[in-house]
Amino acid sequence: METHDFSSPPPPASPPGPQPLYNRFLQAGREGKNQWWRYIVGIVLTFIAGYSLIGAVPVLLLVLRGVLKGYFTLGQLQGNSQAVENPAFLHVSSNTLLASLLFIFVAAMFFLWIAVRFVHKKRFLSIINYEGNRFDYRRFFVAAGIWTVISIVAFAISYISDPGNFQLVFRPGPFTGTLLICLVMLPVQTGWEELFLRGYIMQGLGLWMKKPVWPLLITAVIFGLLHMQNEEVKANGALAMFPSYFLPGLVFGMIALLDERLELAMGLHFANNLFGILTVTSPDMSIQANAIWKVSTIGNPSDIIGGALSLFLVLGILWRMYKWNAQKLLRAY
Repeated sequence: METHDFSSPPPPASPPGPQPLYNRFLQAGREGKNQWWRYIVGIVLTFIAGYSLIGAVPVLLLVLRGVLKGYFTLGQLQGNSQAVENPAFLHVSSNTLLASLLFIFVAAMFFLWIAVRFVHKKRFLSIINYEGNRFDYRRFFVAAGIWTVISIVAFAISYISDPGNFQLVFRPGPFTGTLLICLVMLPVQTGWEELFLRGYIMQGLGLWMKKPVWPLLITAVIFGLLHMQNEEVKANGALAMFPSYFLPGLVFGMIALLDERLELAMGLHFANNLFGILTVTSPDMSIQANAIWKVSTIGNPSDIIGGALSLFLVLGILWRMYKWNAQKLLRAY
């Protein structure tokens, strides 16, 4: 007797998704919505709305105050944009100007969060690590501690080699104010640079360039170019100073890809900027802070070589600690 199977036919097989990337940090960039125009919107929000408009309000208020009080005219600012980074020109304290400049990154971070959460529909932590559900504070502080020790040793060598270049300018009160401002706001400044470049942009490039080495090199170049308007670059020349920014961008990016997360790079970046601001100031520096010593010049070849050696030393230490796989920099799948 003939029988019939009246059960429902099996559902058609769903088409396979894209092959997962070998680097889990870049793979995490596939979360959410990632059409090209969303990245354009995200960059415009971060740089135009956050960095350039809302973030600039405190500095613009200081400029308006100076004009109204007759300290300077708007004509004096034309062709002299670096004047707004000079506390003496603005007739404000170094700490007031420092907090105003760092607020730029608070606004930029807020609009980056808006872009990630509402334009891309991603978890914000997904641009920090492949897990996307927690921040590894231990990694952050381990990296910050290692970099601080290396920086102390490097500074001691520099001081012993040329003590005449260092003038003690330590003032306890202003220094304490600078320290407090840095502890509160500097993690946002350095964090934004890491999250935007080596998180948001690097993962975005990873959607198109599957091999990690290309997003790494591109973001390192961008990191260098973004710092080319710094005062120390104008004083020493772009060709002389570009390696000082490209190399940290390269090493921090390598660490992010090898570890598949940003916490180590964020700790290194924070410790580097904190140590630099508190230890030494110079007329050639963009940020005129209340540091311990003042030097006449920065950016000489010995500084660049010493910085490069420190970067590759910390890369070697962390590589040994976490037993990284070099293929995380090279393999697409």
